[in-house]
Amino acid sequence: MKTLAKDERLDILLTLKATVRESDLRYLIENIWAGQSAVSGEKDLFELILVRWNITEHWSPWNCILLTTDEARAHVKLDDPEKLWEQLSK
Repeated sequence: MKTLAKDERLDILLTLKATVRESDLRYLIENIWAGQSAVSGEKDLFELILVRWNITEHWSPWNCILLTTDEARAHVKLDDPEKLWEQLSK
């Protein structure tokens, strides 16, 4: 998790400095993700993190998902998150 957190923090900070304001992040968290994890519905903001949906691409508002730290740990290990989501939605 330390590697994930360090890499994500650096990636996010570089992107944020260039393009994203605090109000943009608030919008993503509150309106797009309804203030909860996309997987478990956890609403404790201290447990949530915006991580890259596709870990091979840079973090961006259109390439992120709100997850708990434990879910994020599992998510970054997935080869193809879309296949998993397809299976879970059936």
